[in-house]
Amino acid sequence: MLNIDGTAQGFLLKRGNISITHARPGITSHLPPARPPFKVLIVVSLPLEVYKNNPIDLLYELNVIYEALKGYKEIIEIDVLEKALFSKIRGKILKNQYHIIHFTGHGAPDGLLLEDDEDYTRKRLLKGREIEGLFQGLNVHALILDACHTATMSFDTSTALRAHKAGIPIVIANQSSVMDTLATRAIKDIYNSLFMDFPFKVLNSVRLNLKRQWWKPVIFSAIKPNEKIFKAHKIKKRIIPVCFKALGLYQKGAPFVYRFGPIRRLTEAMEASPYAILHGIGGAGKSTLADYIAEFLRGRFEHIVAIDLKAEGVRTIEELVEAITEKFINTSVIDETIG
Repeated sequence: MLNIDGTAQGFLLKRGNISITHARPGITSHLPPARPPFKVLIVVSLPLEVYKNNPIDLLYELNVIYEALKGYKEIIEIDVLEKALFSKIRGKILKNQYHIIHFTGHGAPDGLLLEDDEDYTRKRLLKGREIEGLFQGLNVHALILDACHTATMSFDTSTALRAHKAGIPIVIANQSSVMDTLATRAIKDIYNSLFMDFPFKVLNSVRLNLKRQWWKPVIFSAIKPNEKIFKAHKIKKRIIPVCFKALGLYQKGAPFVYRFGPIRRLTEAMEASPYAILHGIGGAGKSTLADYIAEFLRGRFEHIVAIDLKAEGVRTIEELVEAITEKFINTSVIDETIG
């Protein structure tokens, strides 16, 4: 791969100012450059039968993405989809015009791991033409596959190549397995470059920071070298979306990645009812789990409030309404001047 002297340091791509972009014959983009606000869909895929043996700290990954996009918070809108079903993903993309789809989860040499449509606790390997079917006919400008083995160079098995053929002009993926910590760290570098640089430059800083794994991320592009896929510019300031705000609820400590199971079951139950009750003996972790859920789903809600009924002496529904009202006085929810 363009090694000038045969040494470990002789690879040109390790210099940071030389780039390689993969281009497929016959694949061109007719999409005009995207303009802000840029809409990002983060798809979180961790089927329950997979996550116990191959856990990922998804809340950490989400926070890294939020942090990476913080510099563009005035021109970014983020949605998170934790229901990684083919039908849910396809429906979400068709309903909303997303500029970027960010997939975080597990990949395989012959496809992408989603949840099974019939039983969300089971895995489903999406491959070949099914991948094309997921992304066909969309006006998505970029797909970021934060998963292993998604950029194999065989068209029959490559998730990235299939998505590229389906019409996504920019696809970033990994040729092999990548350490979770390094892959997550690379996301910040990708987003720092994606909106401002030419596509072929996006991975330059990523490769420098990945050290020995520098060769694993690749970019497929249907964009001419002198063109950009995003036109980022300053727009009128808006209220910072809640997903960029630290809620201060979840007490960070040792990673507890297995909380995704209860979160996924909760979101499945909320399809039928907007209410959920966490119950158990004292000290079982109800409050900790509730805080974790609020942190994980913070991008979905405009306002989140946590009230300890016992500590605040709330005994009736009326007192609960009053306690909630007090927390939102003089905010965009309740204006005290108009009652």
